Amino acid sequence: MNDKISGKVKLFPPYTLSPLLLKDDSFLYRTPTMYAEEQCTLYVGDNMLRHFTNKTMPREVKVKLGMVRGYEGSVALHQEDHVVTVPLVVYDNTYPKEFEEIGWRVTDTLYCLSLTHALLIKLQSINDTEV
Repeated sequence: MNDKISGKVKLFPPYTLSPLLLKDDSFLYRTPTMYAEEQCTLYVGDNMLRHFTNKTMPREVKVKLGMVRGYEGSVALHQEDHVVTVPLVVYDNTYPKEFEEIGWRVTDTLYCLSLTHALLIKLQSINDTEV
């Protein structure tokens, strides 16, 4: 999945990943996020992607991604091929419980970030010409 296509990291098909509500009362969504080569792609809804650079990435995403990447236990537990065949592994928190509301690393380039409902709604309304 790390094959370059037009200078970008190859993404998982949008229909395979989308945000998943963490808990009914939390208003947090487990949001699949690709990050490589200073490019970030968020799976913000069914068949809906949003693309950012390090400079344009929303602050909440940047902070949580930095926390996950900075965690000393941050290792990829899955191969990209496994995620394609069993996409639900993206949503399983393999980090300590404290990271439940932050996020975790799934593969070398795929993360799952816990983002607020308000941020997802805002991201869904952005006109992204790269989608």
